[in-house]
Amino acid sequence: MLGRYREPVRVWTDPVGRALFRLRLRPNHLTILGLGVSFLAAAAFIAGHLRSAGVLLALAGLCDFFDGSLARASGQVTAFGAFLDSVIDRYSDLVVLLAIVVLFARMPHARGAVVAMAGLIGSMMVSYTKARAESIGVQCTVGMMERPERMICLIAGALLGLLEPALWILAILSNVTALQRIAFTRRAARAGALLPALALAAVLSAAGAAWAAPARALAPETVRAWAHAVEALQGGDPAPLVREFSREAARQSVIGDHLRLLLAEALATQGDLAAARAAALGVADRYRTSRLVPRALLLAATLDLRAG
Repeated sequence: MLGRYREPVRVWTDPVGRALFRLRLRPNHLTILGLGVSFLAAAAFIAGHLRSAGVLLALAGLCDFFDGSLARASGQVTAFGAFLDSVIDRYSDLVVLLAIVVLFARMPHARGAVVAMAGLIGSMMVSYTKARAESIGVQCTVGMMERPERMICLIAGALLGLLEPALWILAILSNVTALQRIAFTRRAARAGALLPALALAAVLSAAGAAWAAPARALAPETVRAWAHAVEALQGGDPAPLVREFSREAARQSVIGDHLRLLLAEALATQGDLAAARAAALGVADRYRTSRLVPRALLLAATLDLRAG
């Protein structure tokens, strides 16, 4: 939920990133430092020093908050940096919440430990549902309990001596957020089943203008051939789609990113690894802002490994 305000607050965070860069810090250094502080916060939770744990957790959150600003200031925004940041966040979440489970497990009643475990599961599922949704081409950021909200909830609970109520809020809302993302991805995936047909319609529309003579409409047999190709692909047979793309006009046309990725997957299924790789890289070349670019690049890298 707070993620939507990321861009407006850059006017305040980017100067801090530039100051950190002048201190010769690097984004990955700040990310690793945040993990170390998270371990210290976990140790404080286990020892029962809640306010100290809250302060340390706030410091860890600041490290995570400013590493992106530092990356932009230093010109070191990389795919691996984003990957490392996400992995470190999961480690930090796990170690802190497990420490809270240990803290409450020592108490006479196990209620707090159970609630903390539910919060841990919910926190992991919020991140996992987003990652899995993105792996199938769905940008899933819905929900009210993303990582910034979870951090604020735990910090406030620790500093105010209200850790168990904070855990109840975290456990309930994080699992609700995971369910929201499951429902959102289900709807998006169902809508995505129509994308090949929609992309085909766009291709045919553009093709009609580019290929046909001014006084002649697109040939009905061409329309039927494309419709058959998409229908066959949905039924598990990639051959008609590959055959249609082998035509000169299709190779020269500017097609949608979804349909080009379908072609790459179809060619890979047929064992034509070189052509499949070219089609996958075509998504990145032609549609650089598409959310399918990471999926296409991953497919291209996988095909390189298979070819090697």
